[in-house]
Amino acid sequence: MGSVYKKLVRREFGEENYARYCRYLLYETGRNSPQNPMIYEDMYHFLEGKDKQVLLFMRGRLEQVLIKAFFISKGYTAKLSAALGVMFFVLLMQPIQPVFGILLTVLGIGIAVKTHEYIVNRYMDARLIWIYKNVLDRLCPDGKK
Repeated sequence: MGSVYKKLVRREFGEENYARYCRYLLYETGRNSPQNPMIYEDMYHFLEGKDKQVLLFMRGRLEQVLIKAFFISKGYTAKLSAALGVMFFVLLMQPIQPVFGILLTVLGIGIAVKTHEYIVNRYMDARLIWIYKNVLDRLCPDGKK
């Protein structure tokens, strides 16, 4: 499962634009500003021709994704601590069978993959969502029909 933010940006702006936005964000990793004027303007021009009802629907999807991401990040720490606890417990038992070594390797790879997804979701895709939210707030400031 990939980032929920990534799925939303891909759905709203397309795969090509998502890849381009990620390249922009990777290029400017030295900056501390959460905003990127180039991405903001591109998203703004992409959405400014849309109907207000469509923008409200997009805002609703954004709110649902933000709630889902909150629960994912909340559950991540519990799952990570449980997986690390299992690894620590198995290592304390000092198993001789090679099956436990394979089990620990697979568990370690799973932890690494989920941690990578969490970091990308939390830092890179969250910046895109922040910019997207600002664009929607500008285009549809009152949030009413």
